[in-house]
Amino acid sequence: MNITHIEKDKVLNWLCENDTYTKESMEAQTKLDIRIVNEILQYFERKGLIEIISFRYNMQEFDIHVKIEALDLFNHGGFTGIEFLLEENLHKLQLELKELQSTFPEKAKTLSAIASAITGTLALLFGR
Repeated sequence: MNITHIEKDKVLNWLCENDTYTKESMEAQTKLDIRIVNEILQYFERKGLIEIISFRYNMQEFDIHVKIEALDLFNHGGFTGIEFLLEENLHKLQLELKELQSTFPEKAKTLSAIASAITGTLALLFGR
């Protein structure tokens, strides 16, 4: 199962835009299978974004405490916003490395290898 920033943002939006959490609103707003929502909620809880009081597949209403960290993430563009900023910063780094290559080719090569390793690690973390 590959859960992307898009699915995480759907659940984050559902949590931050509502005061009560029903199975009906979850299905209507996220358009995700409840098992995927459950996985994302467990992830959010591990990351300290929410506290799950009660969430079971057969329940019609869920008790979830949304923490300020989740609201901050939501207000700053969610997981998509984070990914966008990372991509933009990596692009800027590539441009700087190209410029540096003409003056300091060995240093640019070393920094390029480091940037490549960071990009690979981020790909693993963000599922790209």
